Amino acid sequence: MDGISLADTIYMGVTTVCLGYSFGFHLYCMSMIPIMFVSEYMAYKINKKSLKAVYVSLGVAVVYLVSTGYVSYFGPVYERDEKVASIFWLMNSIVVFAFLIFYTNWLIKLIIQSEEKLREIAHIDKLTGLYNRHYMMEILNSEKGSERFLAIADIDLFKNVNYPNLRSA
Repeated sequence: MDGISLADTIYMGVTTVCLGYSFGFHLYCMSMIPIMFVSEYMAYKINKKSLKAVYVSLGVAVVYLVSTGYVSYFGPVYERDEKVASIFWLMNSIVVFAFLIFYTNWLIKLIIQSEEKLREIAHIDKLTGLYNRHYMMEILNSEKGSERFLAIADIDLFKNVNYPNLRSA
């Protein structure tokens, strides 16, 4: 775990053990897991060393299970005011949902951007900038059931146009 996720995980575990479920600090682990996976993806995109999101997520899950298990079995360490607990639970829930919505939206946008780039690379010839055979096949497959005609022409000795100094056999 990196420093931030380790500190967040310890904070989540300690506050859950001390105050119980009613403050909602245990909910932070739900937002930390997708953040770790987004961080790993971003590190890959910028060629940086990354966390192993699976291992960090497993660590978060262990801390969550231990801290909530402790509270479930022994109860919270400190007595607390339920009105204050309700306010904290609401604020923490809002923050967790905001994290989840923001990071999920961001990740989906990154995936769509990558997919569009891959589609462009697959469909457009880099040398000429024209659509290629893969694009044509995709268009033809999407138009099944409608009447279409396709004409293909072959130009003999076209390599002489591209390579005028090359003699043909």
